[in-house]
Amino acid sequence: MSIVLNDTEKAIGECWDKQTVNNSSKQKYWWHNSYVIRHINKLVYNIDSPVFSSGLHKLLLSRLGGRQLTMGISIGCGSAIKELDILEMGIIDRFILFELSEERIKLGLLNAEKRNLQNRIKYLHGNAFNFDFSNHKIDFVHWNNSLHHMLDVDVAVKWSYDILTPDGIFYMDDYVGPNRFQYPKYVLDLVNNIRDNLPKKYLQDQRNNQKPRGHITNVDPEELMKNDPSEAADSGRILSSVSRYFKNADIKPTGGIVYFIALHGLWENFNEKNDDDIFFLSQLLELDKHCTTKENFMSPYAVALATK
Repeated sequence: MSIVLNDTEKAIGECWDKQTVNNSSKQKYWWHNSYVIRHINKLVYNIDSPVFSSGLHKLLLSRLGGRQLTMGISIGCGSAIKELDILEMGIIDRFILFELSEERIKLGLLNAEKRNLQNRIKYLHGNAFNFDFSNHKIDFVHWNNSLHHMLDVDVAVKWSYDILTPDGIFYMDDYVGPNRFQYPKYVLDLVNNIRDNLPKKYLQDQRNNQKPRGHITNVDPEELMKNDPSEAADSGRILSSVSRYFKNADIKPTGGIVYFIALHGLWENFNEKNDDDIFFLSQLLELDKHCTTKENFMSPYAVALATK
């Protein structure tokens, strides 16, 4: 089923269609490294798991105390890997999934069939804000690395609050840093100091003749917007909006100054089977944790749970 898209929504969908079809660069990011995922899961729920967001899933299960949720929605769900995990854990019975990329919907349907979960999901190609929920009782709103793609975060969070049933759950695991990745000077100074002190082997650009990677600079926001109008469009307001509408929100910063910013473009150089690489990475993640807990310091990522 499709919902009529406006020009901006079509552009966003086409952007993600291209990324899905042309995903041949095989560039590694922090979320491809199981040690980073384990680090985050320990921060959230002290669980040693390489599964993305499993710490937050365990935290949610502990809050539910045996109660199973009935109907959830997920916005910008992509290929629905995370949502299918939640279904398999028994947290919720069914999902309505919203996605602007038709290519990702195809992948999501294939994933659901492989896991025999196709009867517990309903994919909609369109903007969730334009869907009539009057005949649905929504007790779970799921945002996983999609809220930072909303053009107006405050509207998205308020909408989430409004459609939830009493005692419904708001769930978020997302980038919450500055709009369009425009980092303050103190962050750029710190991450470049980290890069200056990395052994040369970790600075190699394995896709460009082993040339060393240089300093981190802020991306051109106009160029970023051309490539994807939704990328970190209003991310800087996420935490304030969540706190505004969900007064009881449990927000946990999960860091990212080191693993997301300082080590960007370097993940091909960390071999998870190499003990020296893993030991060095563990020290870097401890530094990231220190940055996360430092007063008045930015945490690019955070999770949040709240009950309406």
